[in-house]
Amino acid sequence: MTSPAAYKLIATEGFFEPRRVQLLNGTRVGERDDFIWAEVDPPFQGDTLGRNPESKVVLLATRHHGYSLKQLSNLPLDVYICWVNDLGLVFESEVDPENVSIGAWALLLAPGDGRENLEEIYESMTKEHGGVFYINQVHK
Repeated sequence: MTSPAAYKLIATEGFFEPRRVQLLNGTRVGERDDFIWAEVDPPFQGDTLGRNPESKVVLLATRHHGYSLKQLSNLPLDVYICWVNDLGLVFESEVDPENVSIGAWALLLAPGDGRENLEEIYESMTKEHGGVFYINQVHK
């Protein structure tokens, strides 16, 4: 059996090196039902994104209104990388928004997309999706 294809996260603000990511399963956070649990490799270490323990499992959610991680054909997408404040909630099917914190913004790229130049990626996204993006709220 082959393992699922690895997606890629690229920091939009330069806080971390690109990471391989396996998308695991969906979860609901408040009114939003399009969050996805994901495993990152290598894990985020220490205070990389303002979180003290090593973080291998994160929540991902789209940043822009009208896009969803349920529609992966639209990649690349801007995403929030989020933490749960209580590690006992990891992999739960529903998480209270008060237990979720945004750690960073990133681009989620499709398996096999080797690009890492943000200017090039955003230029292609503007051509494909238009130039106006509206922010999706994490806490609704």
